[in-house]
Amino acid sequence: MGARSVLIIGGSGFVGTHLAVRLRDECKVFTTSFRHEGRIPGVTMIPISLDEPETVRMAVLASRADVVVYAAGTPESASPKEIDLVHSAGPLRALSAASMLNSKFVLVSSSRVFDGMKGDYRESDAPLPGDPIGKAKLAAENGVRNRTVRYAILRSSPAYGSGRARKPSLSDRIIRELALGRALELDDRDIHGFTPVESLAEAVARACMDEEACGIFHHFGAEPCTELELGRRIARKFGLRESLLRPKPCEEPDGRADFTLGGTSGAGILKVKPLLLEQGLDLLEKQLLAARA
Repeated sequence: MGARSVLIIGGSGFVGTHLAVRLRDECKVFTTSFRHEGRIPGVTMIPISLDEPETVRMAVLASRADVVVYAAGTPESASPKEIDLVHSAGPLRALSAASMLNSKFVLVSSSRVFDGMKGDYRESDAPLPGDPIGKAKLAAENGVRNRTVRYAILRSSPAYGSGRARKPSLSDRIIRELALGRALELDDRDIHGFTPVESLAEAVARACMDEEACGIFHHFGAEPCTELELGRRIARKFGLRESLLRPKPCEEPDGRADFTLGGTSGAGILKVKPLLLEQGLDLLEKQLLAARA
């Protein structure tokens, strides 16, 4: 039996790129891109457009995928139409194509399927999203669960780590702005279990490789904090001016929400344990040093 074939839809994005690098030595890895960007050595790129279902179907057939991973995302400026396409319609189009080959389907979802009222959400908790992206992601989750039994849904807290030049991550933006001596406003209301992107990529990779890993899994970091608190830890780690970080103005001063995830299936079945911020920032430091080498 040959190497497993994995197609990553959204493979030129933040999570998808790290996943492709993680899998390329063990699998035949194919990624998709809308704008023909994000080429990775050892990985085959297939151009698609999510609003053209036939291109999605052809990508799945061309890759002969044993596993289809949906990891596409949208920028903060995305319109409601783009959010619905990428987070709701897109996953179901990919699943429809994957079903033609009886491929396992892995969906990268988000803690935003919850309302943020209590935190420490478990896999068994009922989702109740409060924003458009959360609602679109939950629609995709429900569609996947209703149409196949060969699925893994990984709900993740926000990830940080080294991104790409054209698509800087949150931590890239923090380091760049502080290094240039510019002030930066970050959210100080919502609490998340920020996770290193390598840790998330490892969890998704294990869901791809383990045929028995099916169902819903939560992936998160071990130290809940706000975006501003994360920024301060990054500043201290890299010797940058922490005083340049400021709370983002908020129209609702009492609107704090807790989107932290909990659960044991990620650590128990996928065998990927939550990491402390110090551990995650050590990984980020290694990424940055490797990029400069």
